[in-house]
Amino acid sequence: MPVTPFHFGAGLAAKAALPARFGLLAFCTANVLIDIEPLYYALTRQYPLHRFFHTLVGATLTALVTIILFTITAHLLKRWRINFNWLTNEFHPTSIWFGALSGAYSHILLDSLVHEDMHPLSPFTQINPFTGNFPRFSVETILVFMGLLGIFLIAIRFVFHKRAIW
Repeated sequence: MPVTPFHFGAGLAAKAALPARFGLLAFCTANVLIDIEPLYYALTRQYPLHRFFHTLVGATLTALVTIILFTITAHLLKRWRINFNWLTNEFHPTSIWFGALSGAYSHILLDSLVHEDMHPLSPFTQINPFTGNFPRFSVETILVFMGLLGIFLIAIRFVFHKRAIW
């Protein structure tokens, strides 16, 4: 998963913008789950790397799995009376859904911009309308800046508001 962390930049920016209703953990989990597929194919030297889970259908399935896992975790935390105040917003149903869906779909969109083996609309069409529009370096640079901006804004909120940053 060498490039998955680039996707986290968009999640950090979203968390800074919507701290109470954006599930950064669900966002990151959906991204990691999607990138298990190309990692497997790269390690086994099978090409193309981006297949089913890098389509809208596969991303939707991944988001739903993430939502189920986080909903079960939230239920278990509540049942066992485990309360991590800083995680409360992360396990709110809206945060889980918003984080998982935006993580999965943004992953597909961002990868579609830079990977020629992507077919995000498969099985309906093999056309990738997004590829070739942006150099990989540009997309990665934007994501790094989004991540740094998100970290900065989260830190500012913490310092000046002295409250939970999540």
